[in-house]
Amino acid sequence: MGLEFLARVRRATLWVVSVVSLLTATYAAPVQALAVALGAGWSLVNLALIEQLIMALTGAERGTLPAAKRAARALLGMLLLFAAGAFLLRSLSPAALMSGFFVPYAVLVLKALALLLLPSDLWKKLTRDPRLATLAVALAIGAVWLALAPLRSASDAATHATVAAAPAAGPEAAAPEAAGGGHLAPGAHAEEGQGPQKFANVITVLHRAFPNAGWANFLHHYEVIVFALLVAFLLGLIARLATRNARLIPDGLQNLVEALVEALNDFITGILGERHAARYVPFLGTLFIYIWAMNLFGLIPFMDSPTSNLNVTVALALTVFVYVQYIGLRGLGLMGYVDHLMGSPRNLTGWLL
Repeated sequence: MGLEFLARVRRATLWVVSVVSLLTATYAAPVQALAVALGAGWSLVNLALIEQLIMALTGAERGTLPAAKRAARALLGMLLLFAAGAFLLRSLSPAALMSGFFVPYAVLVLKALALLLLPSDLWKKLTRDPRLATLAVALAIGAVWLALAPLRSASDAATHATVAAAPAAGPEAAAPEAAGGGHLAPGAHAEEGQGPQKFANVITVLHRAFPNAGWANFLHHYEVIVFALLVAFLLGLIARLATRNARLIPDGLQNLVEALVEALNDFITGILGERHAARYVPFLGTLFIYIWAMNLFGLIPFMDSPTSNLNVTVALALTVFVYVQYIGLRGLGLMGYVDHLMGSPRNLTGWLL
């Protein structure tokens, strides 16, 4: 268990803390999630300072002036970290801070146990038998479910408190809505408080953490537009990076982007034919990739799918509709467009239909 083992512990801790903070922000409160993240950061910095101190005292350069300076810096850092920890304990939830603080140590213990378990005969026997392996996975899932029980309890308590407080508002709370014809205030979301809500995105978390901040309210009001523009920016950035140093034999990102473009080109060409493909592939391909990326964007933690909002889908539909009518009028002329729209009648029966 050398320095490389500690580096693996730090990487695993960052992943674990990210997931725990995400769950805490969703099912408890954003402030609690911040406390968990700061507690884990506090612990990681403390472990890094201890590592520097031990290396200075026991390393190959021990007893020299550079080693003494490193040891002094590590001790000074520990004192400053102690003061920062005292401030955090007074400002945030001590329970949440301590939960985050002990995450690196839990990861350290689990990784050490894994190093002892993996070479053992018990592990080889467990992985050799599918039934035992399935049982072990089921037990692990059950342990995680039990570990998340406090978060579920906190979420249920918050939901019951919201429901219990709603009738207490009385008819006075419904009066403004009735007087305004049932319209909500700008930026308000009708779906909030009605059944299960979507997974909290980063803008929602910021709005809950800073409910009175003007910038947070602005982002929350226009969050669909923000995410739609963010997806467009990321697609443009990927296209720029893929074509910046284009090679005859593509590799990496250029290879991936070219494969996607080629697949779309072949698909659209098979429908429109070679004659029209070159003209319409840029529009149709961009539209497909943009919608596909917006759909997938909601799978990323703290992000949201802009296409889950009717405003985005209607805007895209109107764009396609107007573009199709424009192409029809430009290609067929007014009379040809009307003729095509009526089904190209060429006899009395066609005109009557």
